[in-house]
Amino acid sequence: MMDLIGYVTSSITAVYQKIAYLYQLEIEVNDDYELSVPTLAVEECHETALNRNVRLWMFRVLKCMAHDINNLVTLYNKQQLIDWDADGEPLTPPYSVVMPTSLTFSEINTVLDDDFKRALELLGQLERYANDMKGD
Repeated sequence: MMDLIGYVTSSITAVYQKIAYLYQLEIEVNDDYELSVPTLAVEECHETALNRNVRLWMFRVLKCMAHDINNLVTLYNKQQLIDWDADGEPLTPPYSVVMPTSLTFSEINTVLDDDFKRALELLGQLERYANDMKGD
């Protein structure tokens, strides 16, 4: 089950690398040099078996990831790095994480795959808005 811990850790690390890049991109686009890129790291999990502690750790790090994504979404919305072509609401809606409800590996994997896929899609969307504003 250490695969699950490794999968969650590496997936959130990939999300965090993208978030750091997008903070840097916002700084460049808006000459916002007072803003600093936050240091984001995944809390380590030291368990050796899939147990309640691993489940609680997984929930903590997923909630933390959602919070960190939404801090970036809030910044991008505030800086008008938004979908100017949208009908209606151009602001990016907050990201919400879906927590796995069972301990079966296949269900956990499916839910997590979707969480990480949606997170990276949202970050890709923000990157497009920033690049549009930058004029690239």
